[in-house]
Amino acid sequence: MNNKIKFVMNTDWLLEEPIDSEHKEYKLLSYFQKLNEKLDKMELYPTFIELSLHLANIKTIISDKKIIYTDKEFKTIDDELLINDLKIKELPKLNSIELQELSKILSNS
Repeated sequence: MNNKIKFVMNTDWLLEEPIDSEHKEYKLLSYFQKLNEKLDKMELYPTFIELSLHLANIKTIISDKKIIYTDKEFKTIDDELLINDLKIKELPKLNSIELQELSKILSNS
């Protein structure tokens, strides 16, 4: 039996098409609603890990213009995310409009 635990939202959700602040607000709202459902069921992990990773990622994008991600496969809800499980990649090339939208998205996030 191969039940992988998946995050609700990828860490590069900010850069998925379209890069539009209004669209991302709806995506974030949907994400929080899904997290709320999990928390209502007392499913703290990996929800807490995912939320922590998203917060760290937003700060890293703002400060270093890089994306934090992991390709670790969580096999149980008790799996932990360690520092050496984290990877960093550069932001893709964005035009000036996309950069403005990304800035709005980050400030609203």
